[in-house]
Amino acid sequence: MRRLALAAILLWTPAVAAEPYVTATSLGLMMREQILRCWKSNPGAHRQMFLVDFRLNKDGSLAGTPSLHPGSPSLPPKDVAAAIDAVEHCAPYHLPAAYYDRWKSQEMTFFAGFASR
Repeated sequence: MRRLALAAILLWTPAVAAEPYVTATSLGLMMREQILRCWKSNPGAHRQMFLVDFRLNKDGSLAGTPSLHPGSPSLPPKDVAAAIDAVEHCAPYHLPAAYYDRWKSQEMTFFAGFASR
């Protein structure tokens, strides 16, 4: 009886997608890892959290210019420019194409004045 049950389990295999299942958290971590390669926070900057909005094309390239998220605090232009430069220089992003609808629009959090690594 045990062999029969084991054989039934081994014979049942779900359809395998071209891309593994990805959660919103894992997509966020993929983006974070890629942006950290390019983000260089000014350690002397006022410690402040802010958001940068940007959109991506299906190939991971930028679809337009990143911008400071409305409602983010006023920051020195050099801090905002450093974050936008990081977003631009890290493109194209390598993300699973099957989940494009989940990552095409980004709102990335940056922390000015904190070490980037």
